[in-house]
Amino acid sequence: MKDLFRDLQRLTALSPNGDELGKSLVFSAWKKAVGEALESRTKAVDLLGTKLVVAVADETWKRQLEGIADQMIFKVNSVLRSASVTFIEFTVHPDLFKNIERSALQDESWRDEIDEELTGASSGIDDEEMRRDFVEMVAKLSARRKRMEAPE
Repeated sequence: MKDLFRDLQRLTALSPNGDELGKSLVFSAWKKAVGEALESRTKAVDLLGTKLVVAVADETWKRQLEGIADQMIFKVNSVLRSASVTFIEFTVHPDLFKNIERSALQDESWRDEIDEELTGASSGIDDEEMRRDFVEMVAKLSARRKRMEAPE
């Protein structure tokens, strides 16, 4: 496998981005760049010039990955050893991820941490999306703390 990725630079130089070989190389580089954790939650579905189109299961994943897209572009291009990807477009396609267990897609146990105190604390935030993000973040932190403090 290492030999394959060492030769990617030569192959991508010979292969225009739009052809099937170019797509296959970029899709393979995507998998290697994102690692196991994200590979099961994302799927490279198209390459349009230098724009890589990646499917995700839901809007939450889309928002999270859009925030680190520049880092992912860097990683993919590092694997390819060329600037084959200049933009990543994340699209929501839950049907591509039906075989993955719901818990693997998104751990929602943090929702149990939402209570009246947390809801009241967030009531001063006017922006609805920001308020929702705040509540989610605090609830996740609380759930994580409880897991870490729990005896094994």
